[in-house]
Amino acid sequence: MEIVLGESLEQVDPAAAGGVISAWVSERFYYDHDVQVGDRLLFGIDDPDNVAPVEVLVKGVWRPADADRGFWFEEPDAFAFYFIVSEADFMARVAPILVDQVRKYAWFLLFDDSEFKFDKVAPMLAAITRIQARTTGILSHVDLTAPAYELLRKYAERAAALRTFLLLLSLPVLLALLLYTFISSDIMVASEEGEIVTLKSRGASSLQIAGLYLLEMLAIGALCLIAGLLAAGGVTQGMGQVYRFLTFAARPLLDLSLSTQVAVYAGAAVVLGIGATLFSAAGAARRTVVTHQRKTAREEFLNRARRSAWLPFELLFLAGVIYAYWRLQQQEQALQVTAGTFVDPLLLLAPTVFVAAVSLVSLRGLPAITGLLGRAASRFISVPLWLAIAQISRRSGNNRALLFLLIFTIALGLFSATFAGTLDTHYTDVVRYAVGSDLVIQVQWEQVGGTSEQRWRHPPFAVVQSIPGVEAATRVLRQPVFVDGLEGNVNATVLGIDRAEFSQAGWWRDDFSQESLGALTNRLALNSMGVLVSSSFIEETGLQVGDNLFVFVEGISRPISFAVAGVLSYFPTLYPEDGHFFVGNLEHIYRTIGNRPYDIWMRLDSSADPAAILETLRTRGFIITAATDSRRETAVWRTDPQRTALFGILSLGFVVATVISGLAFLLHSLFALRQRILQFGLLRAIGLSTAQITAVVVFEKLFLVLLAAMGGTLIGALTAALFVPLLQIGTAVHGSTPPFVVAPAWGQAVKIYLAFAAMVIVTLAIVVGQLRQLRIYEAIKLGGLE
Repeated sequence: MEIVLGESLEQVDPAAAGGVISAWVSERFYYDHDVQVGDRLLFGIDDPDNVAPVEVLVKGVWRPADADRGFWFEEPDAFAFYFIVSEADFMARVAPILVDQVRKYAWFLLFDDSEFKFDKVAPMLAAITRIQARTTGILSHVDLTAPAYELLRKYAERAAALRTFLLLLSLPVLLALLLYTFISSDIMVASEEGEIVTLKSRGASSLQIAGLYLLEMLAIGALCLIAGLLAAGGVTQGMGQVYRFLTFAARPLLDLSLSTQVAVYAGAAVVLGIGATLFSAAGAARRTVVTHQRKTAREEFLNRARRSAWLPFELLFLAGVIYAYWRLQQQEQALQVTAGTFVDPLLLLAPTVFVAAVSLVSLRGLPAITGLLGRAASRFISVPLWLAIAQISRRSGNNRALLFLLIFTIALGLFSATFAGTLDTHYTDVVRYAVGSDLVIQVQWEQVGGTSEQRWRHPPFAVVQSIPGVEAATRVLRQPVFVDGLEGNVNATVLGIDRAEFSQAGWWRDDFSQESLGALTNRLALNSMGVLVSSSFIEETGLQVGDNLFVFVEGISRPISFAVAGVLSYFPTLYPEDGHFFVGNLEHIYRTIGNRPYDIWMRLDSSADPAAILETLRTRGFIITAATDSRRETAVWRTDPQRTALFGILSLGFVVATVISGLAFLLHSLFALRQRILQFGLLRAIGLSTAQITAVVVFEKLFLVLLAAMGGTLIGALTAALFVPLLQIGTAVHGSTPPFVVAPAWGQAVKIYLAFAAMVIVTLAIVVGQLRQLRIYEAIKLGGLE
């Protein structure tokens, strides 16, 4: 509070004060009772044994410095007629006068929340519980209330749910990172197998070799840990700027804090990387020169045997995924959640597992496909292209892990784009369906006479259509009615529209009826009594197009006569779950029941400012009682933390998966290049030019990426078609309105393909540069490698 007049309260010796108690009065009390600072007031105590008045000296006038309800434990006006005295004066001079009337003392504490962080929530909850228990143990009649406890508990629950949600959403990219870790570790160890067997032949033990890799990876892991922690803030800020999938917008920066949990996760990632390298190194460290040469000679045979052994498990994996999908499909209705919650993140695991299973099984057909393609096209394609296809067919085992990673990344990217785009489009449709157009206003009318035939005075509607920024506007009347003869009176809703303007201003989707909006409004134009009827009403009554229909408005004896002109499944702002509905010509309804206030629906251009439009309408005499901006409602939805997390993690996951896929592709290509120096020397010796050998390498890489793109696109589209319809979001009452429509994200798919095209171009540029630096003509040296 702040002191408007007067001075602070000071403790005064009771003998010197002469029994007068210093107090502050509120600013309202000051004006209502016309008191002045320095006035002495007398008041009596509600106690028959104490009739002597108490004298109060007005030392000052106060008012709330901050009237925020969150600061005051009660509204400031509740203290308007209280005397505020110091605690010392109250205990020494007021309490003795009141005797037994003072039975309760209360202290209200407000803490500084500027340093409030998520990792402090649990300790705060524990501290509040501990204090309550200790206080109750000391004094049983003490009541310690912490209003923030319930808010903190709900906050902690939602934060924990969001953390779990993000972790589960991150599983696809974590799987890709895990696969990349093993691919890169295998490549690194395989490139050094010659040095490893040499060390083994010189007396080094397997433990010593593993120790060398451990020391190397500890140093690399420490650098990666530091770099990762430094980059974590930027990555998180990037997630907070995601507007839609792979679409970013300028938003306020997040308030970040580095908790110990972040360091634990980063440390776990480092340990995983070290473990993957040691796993590969341990296998290589057990080999001698003889076993190494035997493995090299029989590598493809061993790969085929290993793949054959894993085939039953892969088929069983796929069968389990198909069964899980069937179970989810049976529970489809149970998967629709309320608008206050969000998609169950466990459902997002099913698409990831499905993509992995289908990708693994599909790669089984790679040798057969490339072999058939090579034999069929051997007479029509160039030698470099045939050699590239033959190499992929013969050495398919070497490319299996890389192809799986590429297919998995493309498929998950396409699924994520479809899911995110469908979700964003669906909620936009939900808002537009509920509102009806870009901007909807309700205007107060002045009733000037009439009872049965009510007459109203209102601003001219033509003014709305002339305002800059309004592309189209229409009048819409919503009128509750009842239909007689359907097992009693059945409540329904009639929507009166201007058919011509509604086609321009109202929102519409083609699946709302079997006919187009233009065809439906043309039917209304042909017959002013025409009405569009909900499909549920047609099913219940058996009426057909052309039949007459009579509906009644409460308080008006004359029914509204309609002729059924068409059938609707849905119509903006009308929900089948709420009952039957009808859409008719506004003027025909007015001729029957008289003019009544209508809503104004407006379609705005992309640059229009709704606030400026509303202000213009007010200056022109419109008394606006309500206004709904569908674009603002959608924008508010997109700022929800859980939805931002969803789009952010999907976008970040795809970007990370693409980067690591590109790195894996580059490492695999460079390693394969080093392994095939002898083969290139042989090809050069039998007459192929350096350009043709370069073409062989380029065709191989392009063919692998083309296979991955085709397989990833097919698997991603299949996954989206199967699983996105199961991830529906509705409302508690209107769970299926408007219908959930899967929107293929081919526009976003272009970004995915462009990202992979850039990856291929960079990789091929590096590989070709490395290839041209190799002295292939010197590769053959007495049957060995240079």
